[in-house]
Amino acid sequence: MANKVSTLVVLAATACRFLAPQTAMASPERLEALPPLVGATQARVGDELTGLGLRGFDPVSFFLGDPRPGKPELELIWGGLAWRFASEANRAAFTRDPEAYAPRIGGYDAVAAAEGRLVAANPAIYHIHQQRLYLFRSDHARARFLADPTIAARAEAHWPSLRRELAAP
Repeated sequence: MANKVSTLVVLAATACRFLAPQTAMASPERLEALPPLVGATQARVGDELTGLGLRGFDPVSFFLGDPRPGKPELELIWGGLAWRFASEANRAAFTRDPEAYAPRIGGYDAVAAAEGRLVAANPAIYHIHQQRLYLFRSDHARARFLADPTIAARAEAHWPSLRRELAAP
């Protein structure tokens, strides 16, 4: 958490120096010149070094039953993270409805969230439940999710209060 906060402070200081070298107001042109900010959110799990969601895997491909790595040339910034896609069609589908394809519970472990805790998940351990992508920290957590039909609802119920504790994009 301290690393994320210090990174946000450095990014904010850099943006301030860039935007207002001698004036109090930043022009729209200067704002548009800034690159998108990625990886500065905790509301969605992303790779701490790259800012990639799902460790660079294509979120749409999970719904097609074959998770695939995305391509750098098919990258899209959404929700404070960079998302990569295996095809233009997958990128277009995500662009139309990112909430439908992005992992639920911000990509955190759904079982831990059902217990009121935030634990990073492994994108390789997942389950599509009611057309939503849920991630887990371990095979054991995934097995618990599959065995208890109340976990998804409990995780979703806890998510708004858990999310308020996190740094947003």
